[in-house]
Amino acid sequence: MVRKSLQYIKGWRGVALISYMWLILMAYVIVYVDISSYEARRRLYIVSIAEVILLALIYICPRMLRLTERLRIVHQDNTFPENCRRRFFLKTWLITFTVLFIMYLVFYPGGFTPDNVSQYAQASGIIGYDDWHPVLHTLIFYTLPLKLSGGWTGSIVLFQILVFSSAFAYVLCILADYGNVTYAKLVMIYTLISPASLGFLLFPLKDSAMAMTCMLLMAFTVRIYFSGGAWLDDVRHVALFGVILSAATLFRHNAVLFTLPLLLVIMYYTRGLRRALLPVIFVVLLLIVKIPLYSWLNVQKPGYRQFEMLGIPIAVISEAAEKAPDMLDKDILDFADDLTKDKVEETGYASILEMSYRCMKSAPMICIKRVLDVTDMVYGVAGIFIGGNVPYIRDNPYGLEIKGIPFLQRIFWYYSYGSVVTMKHIFWHLGVLHLAVIVMLLAKFTLRKLFIVLPMFMYNFGTMLLLKIDDFRFFYYSLLIAPLLILILLREDSVKGE
Repeated sequence: MVRKSLQYIKGWRGVALISYMWLILMAYVIVYVDISSYEARRRLYIVSIAEVILLALIYICPRMLRLTERLRIVHQDNTFPENCRRRFFLKTWLITFTVLFIMYLVFYPGGFTPDNVSQYAQASGIIGYDDWHPVLHTLIFYTLPLKLSGGWTGSIVLFQILVFSSAFAYVLCILADYGNVTYAKLVMIYTLISPASLGFLLFPLKDSAMAMTCMLLMAFTVRIYFSGGAWLDDVRHVALFGVILSAATLFRHNAVLFTLPLLLVIMYYTRGLRRALLPVIFVVLLLIVKIPLYSWLNVQKPGYRQFEMLGIPIAVISEAAEKAPDMLDKDILDFADDLTKDKVEETGYASILEMSYRCMKSAPMICIKRVLDVTDMVYGVAGIFIGGNVPYIRDNPYGLEIKGIPFLQRIFWYYSYGSVVTMKHIFWHLGVLHLAVIVMLLAKFTLRKLFIVLPMFMYNFGTMLLLKIDDFRFFYYSLLIAPLLILILLREDSVKGE
């Protein structure tokens, strides 16, 4: 009986999928279903709903896995010769650049957040460099285009879309080469109509730079995976991978949650001295930037790291103090009343974590709801997260302001925020993307595929714990690497050398 039941739900894979979806859905039920003022009746109702959800998932999840088992990306060998690859690269580069350049003209000179304005001031020599905004990102995406253009402000975002167009065209070539041209074209269309891409790529954000480098790293990973590691037999490829890996790590402080697991995975595919060479290149480049370059540029290292790292505990304390002050101790209320960066640094990790724990004990439903509000975008499928992203420039003393074409700006505003209502699960919800990847992984499971997928989940769920607000830009890179992961998951393995 047990064996037949396990066969019906696809064994441990079905159990894993059912458990993952049940936990997510039950979190919403516990927090958002106002069943009764009587605690006992509320518990009974929740148990009944839990049973109904479980039965529904037992019916749905095995069918999802069986359907996904039949999905595959068709690959035909020797159908993409070198001359066709070059033409395909040029065509996709031109299409990508044209779309982004039109957006650039509409929102000229692009969007600048307060952090971007600070980086602009650093690159212009108005203020000194600081490590609150990764210096390598400031040097490459601000200082370099400003120097090349003689200080033209519009060069910053233009440079970024030039770099992205080149990187994206390369990725599309990989998708066409290792998958098929139709799949590559569909990915291009999806990316270029996505309001997330059209918006974020007009901000010179460290998140955009990290997204581009992670996209390249995953394209290299596709070549490594399908060649059985043969792509890394060329020392130049090892060096290239190491350089891009270190750049991704330096473009965003917490990017190491993605790059370090990926490094460990790729080392499995390297052989001989190359296995030692890759981490050496990675570490040496990090040290060169962090020590001699920082010293030469006199980079300031600001504090407030605890404020950055304690996102969820601070959010929990703030919410509990606002919604349930009568349930909290005086020291917690005093802390929440003056919740500045200096106060957080002065209080310290241990005390803040202890206060957040006491808040959870005193007002559990309020605190859990706040945690869900902040983290929902990573795993949620119910649609709490609100997206939308339109370029803007805050008031600043440097004369930066959006000009462009106001009429078309309004059209994009309606498109971006309209997508939140009509297409949020397609363009904005990482939880849906994660669920799709998990279903594909379980349907086509191998340990090799699991290891390839892990870096994305380790970064996304690790970064989720640092959030104070639901900020999609931290996870934008996921939309760009997902098509490459899907190619690995849905195409049959090939370990032929290239």
